[in-house]
Amino acid sequence: MEVIRGGDLRIALSHKARTTYGTALLVADLTGGKSYRPAAALLPEITRRLAREGNLPFSGHEFPLAANEYEVQRDLSFSLNFEGADSFLVAWAVAFALQDIASSQEGTTGHYTHTIKPSDPLGAAGMQAKVTDVFFDSGGPDATRRKSILTALATTRFALSGRLGQLVSLAIDFLGDGGEDTSTAVSPLPALAAEYLMTGQRVKLELGDKGGALTDYTDRLREWAFTCDQQVDAENGYIPDVTAGKGKLRQQLRFVRRAFSFDFSLFADRANTDIRDRVLAETQSAIKLTVDSGIVAGTGTKNHGFEISIPACRLREAPYDFDDAGAFYKVSVPSNQIYKDAAITDSPVKVTVENAQASYLA
Repeated sequence: MEVIRGGDLRIALSHKARTTYGTALLVADLTGGKSYRPAAALLPEITRRLAREGNLPFSGHEFPLAANEYEVQRDLSFSLNFEGADSFLVAWAVAFALQDIASSQEGTTGHYTHTIKPSDPLGAAGMQAKVTDVFFDSGGPDATRRKSILTALATTRFALSGRLGQLVSLAIDFLGDGGEDTSTAVSPLPALAAEYLMTGQRVKLELGDKGGALTDYTDRLREWAFTCDQQVDAENGYIPDVTAGKGKLRQQLRFVRRAFSFDFSLFADRANTDIRDRVLAETQSAIKLTVDSGIVAGTGTKNHGFEISIPACRLREAPYDFDDAGAFYKVSVPSNQIYKDAAITDSPVKVTVENAQASYLA
């Protein structure tokens, strides 16, 4: 028996989205894309929904009959975890979840700024979730390796997190159409991508009143996590189809809403109770987190990295906690405390990424 070893796992992905939910990417989009080895993964899992499961009344015995069961739907879930959040992957995950991206070139070559925010469901793009295809390769000898294209994957959740002394990490959850293409060859695989990673040592956290000047809290920052859940209407993605087997697969996917949260911990300042006071006063606040790799992107003036901006929110809670290092606040900004404020022209959440990739989704 040959087991799938985590160290052999490899994926290939494209910056492009499918033009429609049912139109697969070209093989050239994957061979010309990026290849990575994730730190961890939940292997592609196909689940099946069966109708008339179990025994029927008046069958004469208590045991189910195989003939009583009919497969009616398939689903596919997949997760990736990267201990190091590469600048290309950050923009890729955020763009597929938020779907509104504007890209501009900085310098003469190799430096692009991507401004990403939640798309307007009433806009031209509508409510269809952006989806893509990802090539999965278990690695190992050719005779025993598992290779497949995971089809019509939507990003349903991503989380960026960091801590002093560690790499900034990225976790992504996907939902597919229930299909898996094991017959199309993706060859040659693109070379492993040159990664531009970021550490907890090159992070800046700023906090202040909504619409006002921000104060640098970086010297008190211990750790942070920014999460986006893209809620999708998975159940109503199935459409009846007379084509054999096709009706079992999802043929459309609409997003319902995007929910964001931001959590961070700060060392408690002996001299004041500033964070606790902000929570109790329900002060409308603004947060900006900047993460920098220290490596210049192309010929531009900025480094590979990203910035998360939340211009209107409230800190929901900030209880004290203790460890050997001292006391700290565990600050929580849940999704229901991140606002669309009429006085703020900017998006409730905006992520700006600097990297060497010219475009996403298109």
